[in-house]
Amino acid sequence: MLSWLLSETDLPNECNSAERYPRKATAGQGARFRRVFNRLNLDRLQHLKYYFMVAHPGCGEVEARELALEMKRLERAGEKPVEGVQIFTPTPMTRSTCMYHTGIDPITGEKVFVPRTFAEKKAQKRLLSAPE
Repeated sequence: MLSWLLSETDLPNECNSAERYPRKATAGQGARFRRVFNRLNLDRLQHLKYYFMVAHPGCGEVEARELALEMKRLERAGEKPVEGVQIFTPTPMTRSTCMYHTGIDPITGEKVFVPRTFAEKKAQKRLLSAPE
């Protein structure tokens, strides 16, 4: 519906400081998307549903905590931000999967933090899925 207004880079992102790895939008672009959506839907009973991914290469516990704080801010503003939280699953032929297996960004050659243990991944998910 809003694709004519915003490109895919305007969609909300999971980890602010890791946004360049999955090539997602910045937090500011996500806020802009929400403002446009809300303005276009003043007279409709529509709302945004968010689906978050944790444990993506480049996304550690610090980034997961930042996202949890942002989710709380959205909730205070009247939004229901969590539709689902998924732990990153490598899929063939993607930059993210390459980073997951090598720990290196294939485009820049930079080292990338990759949460490897089940405990690390589950801790990130728990931060976002914890009941109030």
